[in-house]
Amino acid sequence: MDMATSETDVCMVYAHAISDRIEEFETNHLIMPKVPAVEMLKGLMDIKELKQSDLKHIAPQSVISDILNGKRAINLAQAKGFSEYFNLPFETFID
Repeated sequence: MDMATSETDVCMVYAHAISDRIEEFETNHLIMPKVPAVEMLKGLMDIKELKQSDLKHIAPQSVISDILNGKRAINLAQAKGFSEYFNLPFETFID
């Protein structure tokens, strides 16, 4: 693509054609596995370097601890809170 001098340059046309085929393949053949809600929450907390107390506006620290330790499931209100906080689909936090 760096060699193209315009959008109609043959290099650019081929680059777009290849990227379109890749997108078609990925859409039709690759299925992303569902990550369990607790694992997703743990991963997001790790990435954002959050403590349980940082999510106290969604649930008390003790409840977050129970969720992370598998002693309690994420309820609908908490799933909604996590969804809004992390800006991810609601379904991300529902198993």
